[in-house]
Amino acid sequence: MAIWAIVPAAGVGRRLGGTIPKQYLPLLGRTVIERSVDCLLAIADIKCVVVAIGPQDTYWQDLPCSQHPRVEVVTGGSERQESVLNALRFILDKGEKADWVLVHDAVRPCVRADDIEKLIAELKDDEIGGLLVSAIDNTVKRVAGSESPNRVAETLDRT
Repeated sequence: MAIWAIVPAAGVGRRLGGTIPKQYLPLLGRTVIERSVDCLLAIADIKCVVVAIGPQDTYWQDLPCSQHPRVEVVTGGSERQESVLNALRFILDKGEKADWVLVHDAVRPCVRADDIEKLIAELKDDEIGGLLVSAIDNTVKRVAGSESPNRVAETLDRT
């Protein structure tokens, strides 16, 4: 059984604005996507990182991680799910039926390799898989809705 990682990275950062897609913005000396991809590459159990980039992407090929031998690229879609599906099709063609797939968004650079390694270890014998989540201790509020978007409707119970 091999473990593959998919990194959806075809977004253009419409909500963020600006001229550079969010995944290519600098973060402490490297781009956001480099931090995400390099974290996955640091995990020896991951056979390959499949990055789904936009068809008009002009940034990816200039990054050092784009040349890594364990990185493959597919064309992403206009929506995240299309990018993931394109990467899954690539893996289906290259991988084995028993292989596992992790999906990690390019614009989530704060994930830690040891957390992913723990997830892999915990789920290695699981038939279904799982999600990597972190407990929160912050207060979480729900907004009132479109009629009062700046008003708090309630404080959510975190227990």
